[in-house]
This record gives sequence, C-alpha cells and structure tokens, in this order.
Amino acid sequence: MHSFAPSESIANIDGRSDASLQNVNEIMEGTIANQSPYETQGIDFSTLEAALAAYFDFASLVLPIIHRDALMAEYESRRSSSALIFAVAFRGCPLSLHSVSDKWNLQQQIAFGFRLAFLEAQNNAASKQTIRLDDL
Repeated sequence: MHSFAPSESIANIDGRSDASLQNVNEIMEGTIANQSPYETQGIDFSTLEAALAAYFDFASLVLPIIHRDALMAEYESRRSSSALIFAVAFRGCPLSLHSVSDKWNLQQQIAFGFRLAFLEAQNNAASKQTIRLDDL
C-alpha cells in the first residue's frame, strides 16, 4: 500500500499544483484496477459490510447522518460513492464485532481506500471546479 507523507496535502482542492497531480497519477497507476468500486487491497466484502453494519448499529444511533436503507440500497447496486462507503466503514470499523485481529490496521486500509477515491475524484475534476459529494 502507498502511504502519504505528512507534507503532502490532499485537502487543498482549489489550489492544486502540477506536482500534486503527478503524485495522484502515480498512485492511481500503481493501484490494482478492481471491478468493484468498493474494493481496496486487503479488505474483503464481509469485513467492509461488517464495518458498515457496525456504523449503523452503534455510531448512527448517537449521531444519525445518513439513512441506513438508502445507503445500503446504493451500496448493493454499486451506485454509491466509494469515498462515502469508505468514510462510513471507517467510522464503524472500531465498533465492528467482525473478528479481525488488528482493527487499527484495517481502519488504516479503509482510510487508504477513502483517500484513493477522493484523490481520484479530485484528479478527474476540472481544475478550479468544486467536487460535488455525489461525484466523490
């Protein structure tokens, strides 16, 4: 997996430099092309789905942000943003009852999936264009 140096900024959407776009292109070219938008290296579907379920079973009870049925319908039809799926799974991962020996490492892999999806959307957007949530 790729790691990002602390000096690399992925949050500066409007002020992208040529160097940052080159870094994104290198990351995208080095990533395995998968058929599912929700696949990332090292995370199987049962683990991802357990993290999503844990988010809705525990975290969303306190702070409901997104409706479970709507997200899961979009997820199952593969129409949901992969960045959104990874963000929700990231929040649910620590609460998951799925037997994973190293949840911290798994959570970092999910975060990598989010960053990759975000950088891909950022790279595909025209310069100075605001990226809509639906397009992430």
